[in-house]
Amino acid sequence: MSLTNAFATPAAVQAVYDAIPAPVYVKDRQHRLVLVNRALTAMMGLEPAELLGRSDADFYGPEDAAHYWAIDDQVFATGEMVETEEALHEADVVRYLITRKQIVQIETPTGPEPFIVAVISDVTASRKAEARATRAARLRECEARVMGAIAANAPLEDLLRIAAEAMGEVTAGGRACIYLPEEGDGVLRLAAAPWLAQPEASSLYRVQVDPTTTEGWDDAREGAVLVAYPENHPMWADYQDMVREHQLRTCWWTLVADSEGRLLAALGVYHAKLLRESRADLAAMAQMRDLIAIAIERTRQEEKLFETQQRFDQLANAIDDTFWIVDGRTGEFVYMSPGYSKLTGSDLEAIYKNPRVWTEAIHEDDRQRVRDTVRRGTDGFRIEYRLRRSDGTMRWISNKAFPVRDAQGKVFRIAGLTHDVTALKDAEAAAHANMQRAQAETARRHAIFDAASDMILTVDCGGRIESINRAGELMLGYPPGELVGKLLSGRLNPGPGRPANLSELLERVRRHEPGTPFELELVRRDGSILQVDANFGELSEARGIHFVAILRDSTERKRVERSKDEFISTVSHELRTPLTSIAGSLGLLTGGAAGEMPDKAKRLISIAENNSRRLVRLINDILDIEKMQSGAMKFAFAPVDLGELATRAVEAMGGLAVELGVRFQLLTPEGHAIIRGDADRLTQVITNLLSNAAKFSPRDQAVEVAVALEGGRARISVRDSGPGIPAEFRSRIFGKFAQADASDRRQKGGTGLGLAICKQIVERHGGRIWFDSSPGEGATFHVELPLEKAVSGEVATSATEAPRDPLAQERSFLPAV
Repeated sequence: MSLTNAFATPAAVQAVYDAIPAPVYVKDRQHRLVLVNRALTAMMGLEPAELLGRSDADFYGPEDAAHYWAIDDQVFATGEMVETEEALHEADVVRYLITRKQIVQIETPTGPEPFIVAVISDVTASRKAEARATRAARLRECEARVMGAIAANAPLEDLLRIAAEAMGEVTAGGRACIYLPEEGDGVLRLAAAPWLAQPEASSLYRVQVDPTTTEGWDDAREGAVLVAYPENHPMWADYQDMVREHQLRTCWWTLVADSEGRLLAALGVYHAKLLRESRADLAAMAQMRDLIAIAIERTRQEEKLFETQQRFDQLANAIDDTFWIVDGRTGEFVYMSPGYSKLTGSDLEAIYKNPRVWTEAIHEDDRQRVRDTVRRGTDGFRIEYRLRRSDGTMRWISNKAFPVRDAQGKVFRIAGLTHDVTALKDAEAAAHANMQRAQAETARRHAIFDAASDMILTVDCGGRIESINRAGELMLGYPPGELVGKLLSGRLNPGPGRPANLSELLERVRRHEPGTPFELELVRRDGSILQVDANFGELSEARGIHFVAILRDSTERKRVERSKDEFISTVSHELRTPLTSIAGSLGLLTGGAAGEMPDKAKRLISIAENNSRRLVRLINDILDIEKMQSGAMKFAFAPVDLGELATRAVEAMGGLAVELGVRFQLLTPEGHAIIRGDADRLTQVITNLLSNAAKFSPRDQAVEVAVALEGGRARISVRDSGPGIPAEFRSRIFGKFAQADASDRRQKGGTGLGLAICKQIVERHGGRIWFDSSPGEGATFHVELPLEKAVSGEVATSATEAPRDPLAQERSFLPAV
């Protein structure tokens, strides 16, 4: 599918890619960057203009660039996704990236063309952690191998060869050489270099030096020295042929000295590429230097055997793992490091007396597997199994073993390293259990999500639909997945009292009482209108405020209500004329039009007249509600001073205040609160609120009325000192026929339609109505309306629908926070 079929402009395409949190780029067939997203520019530390138009050759060497171009050509040829791992070398760091490449069609002036879109995952941290762990494990193995050879009394040549091999492994591709000094002539002779093709010619490689004066050697006494381009360095003048033959470019160089500072040997590790300073390499060389010193001192100075053994024990004790050596012929333990007691909780001497103690401690289910692995592992092995401690608890251990061979290549010792991996196993098990629980919970939520008959959707902080269940897609007529990523505002149908964009919708959500649905209209795919009851909730996430919405199709409810309202309207129309006539006739009788009547008859006629007029008011309220819901009620909008309206309303309600024994206190602003509205309808709202407040206030109390200006809006508040609004009645107080006391014995009269009419009128004016109330402390009703200067556009003078904004789908507004 062409991207421009889904997004109208290149800017929209760029916005989509910028919304992706992972680094993304798009390349053409010439391997040039034609689009980069914000995450990629942030990762590279470059501006888009510095990246666009460039190719792999600008970031990698020629060989790597050719390799990545071949992968691009493969993706273009097959159309299949390809995943690669890349090492991006920057100024002082190396980034390890996993790149997933696939084809996407993009509309161009000449038609749709294929491009490569790549999504990048930065795995530098994990790769470096893996490298450190691998390096540490390799160093432990190499130390154990050398220590095993030392403990097995291997010849010095074998010791140096094993040490050189181990040093090459620890430095990941380094080529180690060990040099021994000739007696008295200051010449270093190459004694161990396993990587050379002709080791018998090693005697040809010599260095004529004076270790006490030659530049660079003093530093090498204290630690390792890094030398770049050794072929040009004076210290290597006598063996430049070796350096050139193998194209060596970097050398780590250190001296091996005895406990008194006398030179024993020199250790060099060569690389075919330039290297920077490396603490890990320095630490590895220092450790291996100590082991080489042990090996040389043991071989050459028998009188220092005790000191050598002491250093060996110190190294063995410094290793957290358990190091052991087994006689290759008898199977008995020749050496077991003190870590054994910590690992098993057993006496160290027990293992020497009975080697089967170890085998018997292996878990019964693992024992045969261990035997088979040991039997096959003549060249070394690695295995994990469970071992029972002396206290009965089980520990997971990792066992690594490798052979130590004599000069004839026969195995005469087996050395090994045992590491407790219980914590790692527990962590893996816990992670697996957590993953299973998370997957089960996710599956359960998805099942609930898709099984719901109502529309459920989530919206991100930019107003785009993140997810929508199948019921919602069916209700709107869209195939699965098509609505994800679209603006919710594009689905809204604006109109009088209805939000036209996301900003207005969220403003309505925030001012709406939680748990109480409100009405929305959505546009289906075929252009038809879907009426829904909406409930919204906020989700606070690190990326911002997100929203979840539950929308219920209100078509059937509307149909039932419409039928009911039509029935009530019809009945009301049929009743109003005769009731008006009855009320008028009773009024004439009360006024003496038929002559003087007895007092008892007058009292009965007066009661009948009051009740008939009450019925007429009820029918008028019902007809008002019906007109507003059907859109038939007309509004005459004009500039109106809300303060003056409040003043006239208070004056008009003076008679009711006297009758009920209360008083009105009015506070108006110094300036004018000019709004755009229908004066008669707004007066109807104010008098209704005043009437309710007067009815529910105790005698001799005041009803406070205040008009205020705030933030481009005018507000009128009416406060009574009555009993307050019951908690169970608050959610339906603005509903039709709503009465806090619905019994036929209620003290206060009323139709139960007044506040419902007020709400309809206020919302037609673009305002809102709400209340504050505490039990026993009265209630305050607030009406807030936009000031004339804050009203944008003309207010409709009828209930007809405003034309739909053709750009609604392209806009995304966020509420001010």
